[in-house]
Parts: sequence; structure tokens; C-alpha cells
Amino acid sequence: MVFPAVCLGGGIETQGERAYKYILGYEVERDIDRALSIATSALDQNDPFAKYCLLFIRSTEDLEDVSAQGDFDTLTKDLLELAAKGNLTALDMLGSMYYFGLGVQQDREKAKEFWLSAASKNYPPSQNHMGVLLRFHWEMAAQQDAIYWYSLAANAGYAPAQDDLGYLYYTGTGVAKDVKLAYKWFKLASDQNFPEAQYNLGLLIKDGKGEYGEPQDALLLFEKSSSGGFLPATHSLAEMYFTGFGVTQNVTKATELILFAAERGYHQSQNTLGLMYINGLGVDRDYQLAYSWFLKSAKQGNREAINNIEQMLAEDLVKEGP
Repeated sequence: MVFPAVCLGGGIETQGERAYKYILGYEVERDIDRALSIATSALDQNDPFAKYCLLFIRSTEDLEDVSAQGDFDTLTKDLLELAAKGNLTALDMLGSMYYFGLGVQQDREKAKEFWLSAASKNYPPSQNHMGVLLRFHWEMAAQQDAIYWYSLAANAGYAPAQDDLGYLYYTGTGVAKDVKLAYKWFKLASDQNFPEAQYNLGLLIKDGKGEYGEPQDALLLFEKSSSGGFLPATHSLAEMYFTGFGVTQNVTKATELILFAAERGYHQSQNTLGLMYINGLGVDRDYQLAYSWFLKSAKQGNREAINNIEQMLAEDLVKEGP
């Protein structure tokens, strides 16, 4: 597909802006590979939005190396010029740069300033970002303010905000717990093929004892979410195959799924794989491999993995390694 040529001063969407929509899942289904392809093709058009998309994607892969990926000073200057003209994409990108400290000194107050400017102009991604900011940094505002911004974006049909709002209602974070409202928001986002929402809806159904669906419904949602690249869903899918909950028990398939998620860095699957090697479940018993997987999980802060390492050392099952 060929996108319109760059026209930063007018209303034509640039390839970089299009790529950003795929990163956000705004007006399109989230697709990082598609975003990367579009942004790469726009580099020779001097499109600052494309440059930002490439830097952001690379930053999620290797934060330490991102400073070598481009000229942040020029990018920041270009985005500031566009933001001054009221470009909502530029405002949102600048907010993210300051929130994460991407090429600039981390400054949440500046992030809030940029996001608030775009959110006040009814830009759903920035409204959602305001919700995220205020949800995790309550000192910046009252809890109700996060709910306000999430709700605006969710009611505008923005799937990430619908998923976040569903989570708040499901856990009772900042609002009274309301599983029915959680189901509503998870379902709306899930229907847009948002992997995180498919996973959350699957968990809600799985734990709902038949009130919101059957185990097979949860299984299907986990499969869709896993296909979308969401590793927690892959892990939950494996659990269902391990236990035979809602599906014919299949330890071989469960093992394949756990290994898939563990090799791609999901800490819970890494810990589970360690337990499988200790117990010889689906794999040959191997204490050293168990220890190595516990280490990978523990390095991500998994408390259960840390406890498992301590127990292995206490029982002299392995010698402490690097």
C-alpha cells in the first residue's frame, strides 16, 4: 500500500503518522512489524514522525543502544515545531519522549504538559496516556482524574484505553470493583483484536465460574491473544493444556507453549519451565537447566523464581553460578 507523500504543514497524513497509529493501535489494529516497515520506507522523506517510530521501536528492544540510533536534538526540534502548530501526533510523541526519557532528560511534568495539550483536543491516545500517567503517579492528581481520561479515550473507541479501564474495574483500582463493567470494556477492546484485552477477557471468563462464558471461550481468547504476540496469553494457554481445563489435556503441547514464551523472555514461563525441569514434567529432569531458567526469571524480579533458587541452593541441588 502506498501512503500519501509527506506534507507536514497540511492535513495529509504522513507515512510516519500512519506508522505511529500501528504502534498505538489507534484507528488500526496494533502491528509493530507493519509500523516498522512503513517508517523505514519513509526515512528518505525527512519525516520526523517516521524517525520517532523507528527510535521508539528500537528503544523497546535495546534502551542502552538507542542513543546511537539517530539525532535526537534534530528530532526533538522538528517535533516541537510541529507541536507548536497544533499537530496532535507531535504532541503525543513529545509526551512519550519525556515520560520515558527517550533522547531527552526524563521529565514527567513535561510529559504531562504535552499529553494534556493533545488530550484536551480530544486525541484518544493522549487521553489514554494521561490516564496511564495519573494512574501510576497519583501524586500528580487525584485518582478520579485518571479514570476521567481513560473514560474519554475508551468512549471514543480506543482499544488500549478500553482495556485499561476494564482492568481498573476488574481490580477495583481507583474505582469500585465492578466485574460487569470490566467485562464490557474488555469485550469492546477484544472485539477490536487487541491482544491484551483478549487475554484479560479470557482470565475474567476463566475465573467467572460460568457467569460470563465457558472455559472453551477463555481458551479461544487466549489463542487469539497468543497469536497476537501477547506472551502471558501463551502462558495461560499452556496452563489450560497442562490441566485439561476446557480442553483435552496435552502435556506435549503445553510444554511447547511454555518453552516458546520462556525463550522470548516471559518471566512466568521461565519460572514454570524451571519447575518442569526440576520435576521432570514434559521434559527430562535437569537441575542445572532448572536453575538457569530460574535465574532468567529472577533477573526480571520474579519472586517465586528467587525463592526457587534459594531452595535449590539450600538443598545443594546445584552450585551457585554467575
